[in-house]
Amino acid sequence: MRRPIFVLLPLALSLGCKEPPAPTLSMTPIRAGDGGFVRPAQDGGGLAHVVIDPMDPESLYRAAQESFLAGDFDKAADLQKKSLRLKPNAKGWHALGDTLLTQGRFGEAADAFEEAVTLDPTKRISWMRRGRCLMSAGRPKEAAAMFQRAFELKPDDAEALRDQADALLEAKDDVKAVEVLTRALALDAKGAAKDYKIIGESNARREKWAEAALALKESAKLHPDPGIFSELGEAQVRLGELDAARASFEEAAKLDPADPLAPETIGEIKLKQGDAAGARVAFEASLAAKDRPLPHLALGRLALKDGKKDVAKAHLDKAMAVVKGEDVSELRDIAQYAVEVDALDVADKLLVMVETDQAFPKDAGLFLLQAKVKQLAKDAKGVKVACDKARALLPKDDKTVCPPR
Repeated sequence: MRRPIFVLLPLALSLGCKEPPAPTLSMTPIRAGDGGFVRPAQDGGGLAHVVIDPMDPESLYRAAQESFLAGDFDKAADLQKKSLRLKPNAKGWHALGDTLLTQGRFGEAADAFEEAVTLDPTKRISWMRRGRCLMSAGRPKEAAAMFQRAFELKPDDAEALRDQADALLEAKDDVKAVEVLTRALALDAKGAAKDYKIIGESNARREKWAEAALALKESAKLHPDPGIFSELGEAQVRLGELDAARASFEEAAKLDPADPLAPETIGEIKLKQGDAAGARVAFEASLAAKDRPLPHLALGRLALKDGKKDVAKAHLDKAMAVVKGEDVSELRDIAQYAVEVDALDVADKLLVMVETDQAFPKDAGLFLLQAKVKQLAKDAKGVKVACDKARALLPKDDKTVCPPR
């Protein structure tokens, strides 16, 4: 925001040997500005002292500006309120809003900016500030309306549209947000990469995978980024476009060789395509980037298919050595794999860990797997207990058989 400055006028008459009086408001006319804070300047470059006249709203306004620039925001707000009691005006309310915003008092700041636009509805910056305050105050639907008003005042304002889209996304109105961002794209191509990214992610949340892939592809062209290529690859997997998805994840892996997820996903895609040798190479590349449990399970299953049970069990040991125990789905995956390699004791311990830890969600699938482990271990009592727990979580009309056959 442009900040106009005070200009001290030279004295018209010589004062001889007397000390010149302190600057007064009559000596310091203010240049017209667009509101907000201004910096009074002296010949020496410091701040001019503003003499406060408690009955003069302009005196109080300028003193508030001086306090703001000195970092005394409480005093600035107090002076601004006193000025506004004497003479309500849009400039003063906007300045108070800026002070409250600086203090993180978003709800109060929004109210101040509302007063500003009530007195001067043409003040675009006040509409924008009110919208951002409402966003920070957790009121995104109202914020979106403020950004729309700002856009109406300046119909080529892509910034207002993008802020409106952010507010709409926060308000869970993805359809409207995509529409608004599409309009922003037509006005200003500078932010196109981010716009396409947000449009793609919004469509993905609504499982509109074809639209998501198109937008993410455009974003990747404009700003190649490993995250964008990974999101694009996921959309392409959902569409069944496995060759294209593999290529996207390969780009992601090139751009960020330290990320283990892209090569792991390449391995999963190659397995779906029947390329076991290629999948093995990809899972090993994932482990080279970071030692994690799931690639070990994938490599172990490939070893099992080749009849190498000892190698498969070794991968279970490696997975257990690096598991952190913070991801319930990861623990359950390892437990399932332990059943596959006949390590029932390991599977049982992991499932008990998940069951007894209050932080982990419980569902019927957990107890169905537990029942299978107990069945393989020939623990009839354990099977009954696990099945009873599973049935308690299943819908009454569910036909799931427990223990699993």
